[in-house]
Amino acid sequence: MRGSGLALRMQSRSATPMRIRLATAFAVLALSGHATPAAASVDYLHHLSSTNGKLPLDAMRLSYDAAHAEVWVVSGGVARVFNSSGMELYSFGHNPELGTPQAVVGLEDGDLAVVAVADGEWRLVRCNFRGDPKGRIQLSGVPEGFLDGFQPTKLIFAGGKLHVVSFTSMKVLVIDPSGAMVAAHDLAKMTDNESLRADLGLGGFSVDRDGSFLFTIPTQFTAFIVTPSGEVKAFGQKGSAPGKFQVVTGIGRDAAGNVFVADVLKSTVIMFDPALSFVEEFGFRGRKPSNLVGPHEMIVADSRIYVGQRALRGVSVFEVKADPAVAARARASEAVVQQ
Repeated sequence: MRGSGLALRMQSRSATPMRIRLATAFAVLALSGHATPAAASVDYLHHLSSTNGKLPLDAMRLSYDAAHAEVWVVSGGVARVFNSSGMELYSFGHNPELGTPQAVVGLEDGDLAVVAVADGEWRLVRCNFRGDPKGRIQLSGVPEGFLDGFQPTKLIFAGGKLHVVSFTSMKVLVIDPSGAMVAAHDLAKMTDNESLRADLGLGGFSVDRDGSFLFTIPTQFTAFIVTPSGEVKAFGQKGSAPGKFQVVTGIGRDAAGNVFVADVLKSTVIMFDPALSFVEEFGFRGRKPSNLVGPHEMIVADSRIYVGQRALRGVSVFEVKADPAVAARARASEAVVQQ
């Protein structure tokens, strides 16, 4: 992999335990010492703000409501929604009927799905757009034992389905809006990490437009892409050099196929082209508006990247401007490797 020495391993899901194999074609790409030509440029836009200025948020979960082009941020037990200009529109927090919000996402009909905690237990609640509870979302059809140790802290609505994600148990429950199970995914099993589940956990998770799962395992310095057909691609190598991983967290892919991975220790977001060749890093620790401090949560929505930070630095918003010619060449390279 150019510029990073990035080792990429691939595997396909089957009835037998998976084994991650080195993808020779990608390993050849790693011999070059330079980053690939940029398939896109990334520019800082602004921070999510209220009428009083930039919001000093910390330890948050983000979600994107594509139907309304709005971003939800849950931090400190308060859920806030922002418009496409980055301004806060509304917020809600704890109430006895709901509990304390932990994650929020918009549904197709304009309602919200909310993970809330009350009396030490989590619940999934349907609310109206203002956060007023309309009733519990009752789960059905979930395999016995799947919810053992399941503590959801992230919600994603994609393809008409609600993805309920537990970072600690490394599981994803996919349900329809009524609560009926569609699929139950154990990411620890998918990556041959079932025996290490308690020591690992996820650093980030997202669902791509084609239904692929993208996620990171920080302590293994690795990012994964799981396609709807079950193919698993794993990439990443420990190191402080550009393109290498230290403590990876959020991950997402834009419409052009570029993959972005946040690294909380390097305080950067690392960009890879559609063939997973390293392109560039941006952010870096500092005091400028475009700098990042401990990026730990990230969503990629349309042409924008929302990066949640530590140290009360809030959410930075970046814009991706694609170079169509370079992106097309990268997709062609990816297709050749997959053959």
